[in-house]
Amino acid sequence: MATAHHAAGVTPSKLDIPTRLSYVSGTSQTPKDLVDGYSGIKTPDPTDIEGGALREGGMPVLTSKENIGLLCQYAAVGMVYGMLPATIYPFLQQYLNCSGAQVTTASTLVVFPWSFKCFYGILSDCFPIFGYRRRPYMLLGWGICLIMLIIMACMPAGNPYYTVSSDRDISPNDYTPEIEARINYDASSQGAKYVILMFFAAFGYVMAD
Repeated sequence: MATAHHAAGVTPSKLDIPTRLSYVSGTSQTPKDLVDGYSGIKTPDPTDIEGGALREGGMPVLTSKENIGLLCQYAAVGMVYGMLPATIYPFLQQYLNCSGAQVTTASTLVVFPWSFKCFYGILSDCFPIFGYRRRPYMLLGWGICLIMLIIMACMPAGNPYYTVSSDRDISPNDYTPEIEARINYDASSQGAKYVILMFFAAFGYVMAD
C-alpha cells in the first residue's frame, strides 16, 4: 500500500493517494433492478396476459365459429389475387388482341391498389363506421369487388379478334381478302372497359384485406 510522507507540522492533504478514492468505486451501490423496473411498464404485461400473448384465451382456432370468417376472408383474397391478373393474357391479349400498352396497363392497375394499403389502414383507424374500424370496410371492399366481378361476368364479351382460330397462325403479310374480311378489328376497343372494372375490383378486395 502506498505510504504518504509529510513534513513535521503539515496536515495531510485531502488529495493524498489513500484519500483520493472515487465516490462511485468506493461506495457500495445496489444495482437497479432492470427486470422488475421494465416489467411494470412494458406492454403487453406478461403477468396479466398468459404467455405474453397479445390477447387472452390462448391460441385462436381458425375453424371456430368466431374465426372462420377470417379464414374465408383470406382464402377469398388469395383466390382473387391469383385469378384476376391471370385473366389478362388469355382474354385481353389472345381473345381481344389488345395492344401491348393496354395489356401492360391492365397488369399494372390490378396490383396498383396494394401500393396504398397503408392508407387503407389509416382511413379505417381514423374514420370508424358505426364504431367499427375493420368490419364495415371489409364489407364495403368485398361489395365493390363483387359488383365489379358480376358486371364483368354479365357483360357480353363480343366476338374475338380472330373469328377463325386458324387465322392466328397466318402471317399478316399472307392475309387474303377473305381472311381480312372475317377479322374483327374492333375487338381491342372493348378492352378498356375490362381494364377499368378489373382496377375497381382490385381496389375493393385490397380494401377488404
